[in-house]
Amino acid sequence: MSYTTKRQPQGKAKCYENILREVLIAELVAIDDYTNTLAYSDIKELNHVIEHILEEEKEHYGMILYLLRKVDREEYEMYKRVLKKDEFNEKPFKIQNGDNKKDKRTILNTIREDIKGEFEAVVLYEDLLDEIPDREGKNILHKIILDEKEHAEELTQVLLKIDKDKYGPISD
Repeated sequence: MSYTTKRQPQGKAKCYENILREVLIAELVAIDDYTNTLAYSDIKELNHVIEHILEEEKEHYGMILYLLRKVDREEYEMYKRVLKKDEFNEKPFKIQNGDNKKDKRTILNTIREDIKGEFEAVVLYEDLLDEIPDREGKNILHKIILDEKEHAEELTQVLLKIDKDKYGPISD
């Protein structure tokens, strides 16, 4: 579920947690954009600058997600639940079709786009939660919100297993 306009958050978040998610969405867009630049550039000097910027964008993502886990108890619980799953306690994931640089960047961009979509869904659904008049509807939507948060955490763990770069305080 995506609610962004031209790949950017709408800026309609009302609560602190969702403001942080909008920052995460913007960071993921930046990471993917810089990764795409690297995939198509053979200019050594440009690539050096972009790699430096990309490293910082990934660190920003890690810093904000770390903060989100501190302020959103449910997000933190989903993070802890994901870490208990066997597939996230193994060695780093390996792309089966080799380590083709362009293929790896493409899958990393796709994973970040998926994480972005999960955060967008949480922002939208949490903002809509107050609009639902009945208890059953609220409970169902809250269950979906928890699933979306878990999906974001699962995808982040996959990202950390595949991407050799560090994402600030959430790495290792």
